[in-house]
Amino acid sequence: NTAIVAVNKAVLTVTANNLSMAYRASVPVLTATITGLLNGDIVTGSTNTFPAVNNGNTLSGAVSGQVVLSTSASSSSLPGTYLISVANTLSAANYSITYATGTLTINPPTPVFSLSLSHTVNFSTGQTGTYRIAVTNAGAAATSAAVTVTDTLPTGLTAASLSGTGWTCTLATVSCTRVDVLAAGAAYPAVHLKVNVAVNATATVTNSAIVTGGGASNNATATDPTNVVLPSTASLAATPTA
Repeated sequence: NTAIVAVNKAVLTVTANNLSMAYRASVPVLTATITGLLNGDIVTGSTNTFPAVNNGNTLSGAVSGQVVLSTSASSSSLPGTYLISVANTLSAANYSITYATGTLTINPPTPVFSLSLSHTVNFSTGQTGTYRIAVTNAGAAATSAAVTVTDTLPTGLTAASLSGTGWTCTLATVSCTRVDVLAAGAAYPAVHLKVNVAVNATATVTNSAIVTGGGASNNATATDPTNVVLPSTASLAATPTA
């Protein structure tokens, strides 16, 4: 008697990977993951780290054909979740291929801080100097929480006064806070920091500051190298007497 044994194809699954992007950013490279290969079967042609494959990869080996992934999302799309589809473009002699969709999430816009720290003239030992600290919202959304600016003075400089319109400042911590909303593309009134320059300060010091909070996606920092005029070392010549 002759027995007939049917060998069914194994199931191979191509799943679009879930991705996310910032609002108004470029759409990332769409990728998928292939699962279900058996018995050491090999697939080549991926420009990703297999079993991940990129959109447009042409595969060969146990699976052949071009990977085609698509989404309706673009850099101008509104925040939300968008489908990533996988086209039925692959073939395999020993596998039955199934396809599973993924999602691309466009995150809501957030504030993005930009910080500048500057002074206008060289400082001098034993005198005072002034820094200007300015916070700008370079993002696509307004701030949604308190914003704090903190300055870290270098050795040789100490805080003498700290103020800015609309800011609540604490000299002991060299920091200022405010809670009013900063619109996208707008700037707060500047903070002015007056410092005492020590008599033994070095010829160059670097001040630094950071802005935090506001619901922003970043903490912006800034530095300001500052020249310090040192006292002259003129010597007196002795005049001999008869």
